[in-house]
Amino acid sequence: GTLGILVARALQNQGFAVCIVERGVVQGRDQEWNVSWEELRPLVRHGIVSQAELDGSVQSSWPTSRVGFESSHHGVEFRAGALNAGISPQKLVEAARRRFEEAGGTIIERTSLQEMEIYDDGVFMRLQDREAIGARLVVDAMGAGSPIVQQARNGAPPDAACLVVGTMASGYPKEANVDGDYLYSASAKGSLGHQGFWEAFPSDNGGVDGTERTTYYFTYVLPGEENLPSIPDVFDEYVEALPGYQQCSLEKLRVKRALCASFVAFRDSPLQTPFDRILQVGDAAGIQSPLSFGGFGALCRHLPRLESAISEALRHDLLSSEYLSQINPYFPNLAMQWSMYRSIAKPPEGEPEFVNRMMGGILSAAERCGPNVMMPILQDVFTLSALGPTLASWMARDPLIIPLFVKSMGTENVLSAIGHLGNLAKYTALSSLEPLLAAALDVEDLVPAERFRWHRRFDAWRYGSGLDYESHK
Repeated sequence: GTLGILVARALQNQGFAVCIVERGVVQGRDQEWNVSWEELRPLVRHGIVSQAELDGSVQSSWPTSRVGFESSHHGVEFRAGALNAGISPQKLVEAARRRFEEAGGTIIERTSLQEMEIYDDGVFMRLQDREAIGARLVVDAMGAGSPIVQQARNGAPPDAACLVVGTMASGYPKEANVDGDYLYSASAKGSLGHQGFWEAFPSDNGGVDGTERTTYYFTYVLPGEENLPSIPDVFDEYVEALPGYQQCSLEKLRVKRALCASFVAFRDSPLQTPFDRILQVGDAAGIQSPLSFGGFGALCRHLPRLESAISEALRHDLLSSEYLSQINPYFPNLAMQWSMYRSIAKPPEGEPEFVNRMMGGILSAAERCGPNVMMPILQDVFTLSALGPTLASWMARDPLIIPLFVKSMGTENVLSAIGHLGNLAKYTALSSLEPLLAAALDVEDLVPAERFRWHRRFDAWRYGSGLDYESHK
């Protein structure tokens, strides 16, 4: 996977010999990803790229992005400093690859992995039209569609899918092409029967003439349900709605790039590997929110944790599934987002404005509570200190939505959400006690295997409670 280069660089910086096997070419896409500056800081802090290389990869930036939901009775609109930069994956991957190869890393491109044989002392990988290679550990960064992931999940279908379409085009009104939309929904459920959302930002700061803009249109679905829209259906709706959304004429636009994709996710995530000497990272592990399309931000956030955990496992040869599975533990804050997903993908019948009312209500409640509450929620990091005030403010402002919200979730999801919320509180308390526990138990003096277990517990509590967000600000 392309973003595997980031993990490869992190492990290389820890002194390990790393080889990348890529079916295609290790290069980023010729597009821009909408990100927040805070999400990018671990890339410099952990030596993946330099600050100058990161700055050169960020092609667009603006002070704040719009958050808005149109509704006849519950419309909201405000601005926030989130997703206010556009990064070129092509330039970022190029910089990381250059550093990787200069430091002695090996890249095998245009080569497919055929099969792997796992032994007590290593993994034997057979490659297409190449000599086989051996390794102590295989890091699977091939995304949710990885054949290794499919085998680990026993062929189970995904539980969520975000259908995304969009274009980068020139010809937009120059005077309006100065900032972006974090999340905007201009109407109730569209003709496809699913709620559509928009994201937009100036490409390369508007390009030479200031009129270049990227626009994405996406919707969430439950795979396996009847009458689901197809990607072409979503694209047709995008083209039909774009002029009204951007106040422009299609005839004036010149499309330079187009995107159509389905980003799938599995509820049983993060994936705890059932195999010795194989570990999933990034989208392959399912560490991203089901509400996001693509897990670049999540991978950057988890990079410090992955670097230290994988390095510790390698140094002490703790490479069986018993230990590697602890690197991708249960995170209650991620599980809570899964509980909310169903309400967006399958809202109550006869309530066409429910999703806008709910999403607008939650995000505007977070905004009323101030930036310390709003920012982690906008970056898909649920913390107790952010979620508690947000839910209280939302329900106090719109109490009549509560029965609709419960109905949309279903009894099973409601009970699960309550359990995850309780675990979020527990993980928050435990993470706060980490320094005392580490000292009382003399964790650093324990044997390697037991020390590893405690380190992974500390990681699970910190990241599962969202307290890692504070350390990355």
